[in-house]
Amino acid sequence: MKRWIVGAALFIGLAAPAFAKDIVLPAKEPAVTATMPDDWDTSVYETEIASVSADGDIVVNIATDSKSRLDSLIKDSKAYLTKNKVKLVGKPTEQTIDFNGTPGQVQRYQATDKNGKAIIDFVTLDANRNRAVLITVWGSEDDRATNETALSAIMKSVTIPAGGGGGGGGFWSGGSVQSGKVGAGKSEASKAEAPAAAKPPAPAAVASPPAAAPVASQSLGVRRVLFVTRPSEGFGDVDPRAVGAFLPSEKVITYMEPVGETLVPVAGGDVRFGLVVDYVLQSKGGAILSGQKAVIDKEFTAGKDGILDGYPKFSFHFTLGIAGVDPGDYVLAFTLRDKFSDRTTQVERPFTVLAAAPAPAPTAAAPAP
Repeated sequence: MKRWIVGAALFIGLAAPAFAKDIVLPAKEPAVTATMPDDWDTSVYETEIASVSADGDIVVNIATDSKSRLDSLIKDSKAYLTKNKVKLVGKPTEQTIDFNGTPGQVQRYQATDKNGKAIIDFVTLDANRNRAVLITVWGSEDDRATNETALSAIMKSVTIPAGGGGGGGGFWSGGSVQSGKVGAGKSEASKAEAPAAAKPPAPAAVASPPAAAPVASQSLGVRRVLFVTRPSEGFGDVDPRAVGAFLPSEKVITYMEPVGETLVPVAGGDVRFGLVVDYVLQSKGGAILSGQKAVIDKEFTAGKDGILDGYPKFSFHFTLGIAGVDPGDYVLAFTLRDKFSDRTTQVERPFTVLAAAPAPAPTAAAPAP
């Protein structure tokens, strides 16, 4: 069973679908590169890669941020796993694995999810420009073994620019690696090391804004919302879909530009803001068919050049798989909640699921002469 039938993305500057090629994060000042298989469901954002195996059973997430935000990256990853019914069991085993000359500190947890036993890996690497990289891998031992070739190739491709190659071999399929030369064999690991201790967040990044923080001058709302043919490569980069009718084999991709967020000043003249997004899929009559609370729950920082009309140049896209949904009329409804106030807004997008096109009739064989 696939872990997710719904994919969502929420970042400043969204990027396009990825294929079997090097992906660079961030594009302008690279902290990490990786290569994802072309048959995996991969989305690439400004500072994150989210990828699910073709069979839906392995999840790989690669994210980068400043080293002072490493604790927040780990917290966000664990929170997402918790929302998806993953429970970490006991203490992790700790190990160092070489990623093309850069040591990666691995914490491996035994876990349970809705399908049974699972293995969760958190891998942290130091990158250049005072950045850190977090890799999260989720999948059972059996599922990892099934996807061993692709999973090992991904890990071997992970490179910190100005470094060498990638890490892991059979470790990612659920096996273990002895201390010493690992992967490309370019570094020695004398003992297992834990990730650096989490640093306390800066006062400006706490979940509640300071008393002097400015209050948004308008209600929380949406500048634009539309169905699109592909994920966006950045704010304002959209390819609108002409009609709101979809075949069951298609995905319903919604692009949205929220406005009116509460902005909290942080160091350097930047501002911090955050959103929580819920969704429900409803029948035309209002019956709720599926949904999830806090499918997106994130905080972000925007610089002065990322502001338009007083609010961040900020967008997100939401992808809904409709395979198996009966033909008919539906409503995709979103609730957006400002993380720094009690303001909310709701957005509804009606759409139609068409009947699958009938298979072409077989061509009758010509009679023998």
